[in-house]
Amino acid sequence: MGNIKSKRPVSGIFQRKRSQSPQTDKAIASKGTASNKTPTSCGTSKSNRPFTAEEAPYVLPADLSEVDRLTQQHYMFRALLGSLHLAPFRKKLNKALDVGTGTGIWCMEMAEKHTDCQIVGVDIATIQPSTVVPSNCTFQVVNALEGLPEFQDNTFDFVFQRAMLGSYQDEQWPVQVAMYKRLCRPGGTVEMMEFDGHLKGFGEHGKRLNDLTEKMCLARGMNTYNAIRGKEYLEKEGFTDVHEVIKRLNFGSRHGNMGTLAVQDFEDLYKGLGVLMVQFNFIGEEELKQLIIDWKAEVEMEENETYIDLYVMYGTKAGEEEESVEAAPLADPVPPPSSSSN
Repeated sequence: MGNIKSKRPVSGIFQRKRSQSPQTDKAIASKGTASNKTPTSCGTSKSNRPFTAEEAPYVLPADLSEVDRLTQQHYMFRALLGSLHLAPFRKKLNKALDVGTGTGIWCMEMAEKHTDCQIVGVDIATIQPSTVVPSNCTFQVVNALEGLPEFQDNTFDFVFQRAMLGSYQDEQWPVQVAMYKRLCRPGGTVEMMEFDGHLKGFGEHGKRLNDLTEKMCLARGMNTYNAIRGKEYLEKEGFTDVHEVIKRLNFGSRHGNMGTLAVQDFEDLYKGLGVLMVQFNFIGEEELKQLIIDWKAEVEMEENETYIDLYVMYGTKAGEEEESVEAAPLADPVPPPSSSSN
């Protein structure tokens, strides 16, 4: 992959063309980019950024700007962790599931790494590619909140979930983990990867963005701290060998390209979240734009050491286990971010 760049490292199959309009974004959200998909009904905000189906509480738009952000975020996760996942596998992977696959890039890279494994990605938004997809990778447009009845019990050796903080309401988290258990084969693995939802080491502008984010999420029935209770949920469901790993993501150019990338990712995140913040009258559109600018400047101040914690929580479903198969390194490992900026 080469060094992490300060500009978003978007794959060509996801690249946004400058000539594309909000109408194109609406078509992507409603018609989809992947083959064999049922169109998803979606709402449109006052800013003309389309959202996913109304029956889902997801707080971010479903357009090409969000596709760019999710792709950038994927590479940021990879660089931070050094791999696509942290859990070792106790069973040979024959079938794996990615819940909330988004752009599908995690599935495609897993499919290239595990060529004998069938990788399935599910999402309510139709933003996955229909070309340049490995033959052992497929996507389905479904609402995970409906329990995924499309799949039988004990189907997958690995069930993976990442960045679903803005997708599940409070009471849905333990229900979803119970669903992961149902879908996972005995001896298989479930891994959940989530930010804790709150910046640390901020100044006044970072505090206000934190407060606005929490207020907006609560308005959608989401306590942002529930996303990092995965270890608790897994243990309550009877998973064994449960682990919680916390990785710190630092912000600011003094932390090299990774710190610059973190600022860019969260700038785009706040712009996406801001659609609903403005719609709910929590803040004005121009005021939000200035707040984000002020926050970016604040992050670079030496007295502020802004960071956020990434929680990786995984466990093994109780039952008969095969010989342990450790997680293999990436074929194309991500090098540490360089200190230079492009």
